Amino acid sequence: MFGNWRYMVAAILFLGSGFLFLYGQARWGLRIAYAVSLPIFAAGVVLVLTGKRKSPD
Repeated sequence: MFGNWRYMVAAILFLGSGFLFLYGQARWGLRIAYAVSLPIFAAGVVLVLTGKRKSPD
């Protein structure tokens, strides 16, 4: 029904890192916001790249 769970988790990580970046930029500054949100974004990218679809064979 939902497809591949990796894509759903990656989308949540992408959105979460974006909101965290915007919140962190206003509260702590740009450099710390990047340091906090970039690993979360990278985890989402890794999940998308490792999620391989099965061929229809």
